[in-house]
Amino acid sequence: MVPFPIPAARPQRVLWPPVIALACVQGAIALLWIVYNLYLGQLLTLAGLSTSLASTLLLIENGIAAVAEPFAGSLCDRLQAGLGSQWPLILFGTVLSALCFLLIPGFALGNQSLAQIGLPACIILWALCMTLFRSPALALLGRYATPSQLPQAAVLLTLMGGLTGAIKPLSGDWIMGWGPQVAFGVGSLTLLLAVGVFWKVQPRLASLAAIAPVAATPAAAPPTDPAQSTPLAAKLACIFGTGVGVTLGFRLLMANWPKLLAVEVPEVNGRLIGGLVSVVIAIAALTAATWAKRFGNRSVMGVGCGLMGLLCGLVHWAQTPGLAIAFAIAIGVVFSLVANGTLPFALRLVREDQQGLATGTYFSGVATAAMVTNWIAPWTNGVGLGLGFAAFWGAGMCVALSAVRNIPRDSVKPPG
Repeated sequence: MVPFPIPAARPQRVLWPPVIALACVQGAIALLWIVYNLYLGQLLTLAGLSTSLASTLLLIENGIAAVAEPFAGSLCDRLQAGLGSQWPLILFGTVLSALCFLLIPGFALGNQSLAQIGLPACIILWALCMTLFRSPALALLGRYATPSQLPQAAVLLTLMGGLTGAIKPLSGDWIMGWGPQVAFGVGSLTLLLAVGVFWKVQPRLASLAAIAPVAATPAAAPPTDPAQSTPLAAKLACIFGTGVGVTLGFRLLMANWPKLLAVEVPEVNGRLIGGLVSVVIAIAALTAATWAKRFGNRSVMGVGCGLMGLLCGLVHWAQTPGLAIAFAIAIGVVFSLVANGTLPFALRLVREDQQGLATGTYFSGVATAAMVTNWIAPWTNGVGLGLGFAAFWGAGMCVALSAVRNIPRDSVKPPG
């Protein structure tokens, strides 16, 4: 790895250069999925396939991610323990993903008989390759900040996630104007550049130990953390449940609320409302991190999940353009309390040598929620929002349960 010099006279608790680069990697991953979702129907049509195949492909991709993300995370933990680095897996997955992504429009625009087999196969292979490096890369956040500073470090990831989330509703038509070959080429190049920069700014282990000793040294959770004595399976269950609940609740809210607006406030553009929510999430991330540092990440996440559940029930009252904008801002601010804390929550719940597995488990929950969303898509409006309420409150329960100390059996004295 290329060493990164850290001035000894100015100690830090967050290594900002690699955190910034990691945020760019997350943005590149999000850009690939945005481009893919924008063009999928058009590519299937060009290949002579039915656009109804898109839902099947998305189901398969999410199923792959639900299984492969924890596997990739666990593999990166083993590589870190055996080789001292998970970068072989990150670089291997990045190069394969960029290559497969670049080939997707090539299959669609080529021979149609070959495209009808090659295009779905290439798409599924690309989705599998994406799972190889996402969890290992994002798990590295735990090495760039002390545990108490993880929410502050995660601000940049939340900021990038919010901004890229606004691309599709606000700039989707512009990207569609590029054409599939240019759009997929830009996506592949962006991913390679982002991961290349991320690799270049990796700090030396000595610098990590000097500046973020808790993050650099494999160790158990701090003694004050109730999760220290909790079995790993229980921790992973809480992480998985949080990923499912947060993702399912937000997807159901943002899928069903615009439908209500289209009926009750037709003068409001649902796409612009979705873009506004994403932008507010990005802007409010710093405030969310400040509150997480002051009140504790678990507490802030739990309150955020509860409030998001209530907002799922209150959006029915947004019956004027002004109220619709106010609710969009409120949703963005409150969801930032949850979104900014999810990765730090997963990383802090386990030892450092288990952080890849924890990150992969969280994204497995995200993928599972995406599959469930597709299954219950016909349940729109009131039913969907009610399910969103239940999902957010379920996520809040998982966050709360993660703080319950499990007293070891042999520490209890026998009676008498």
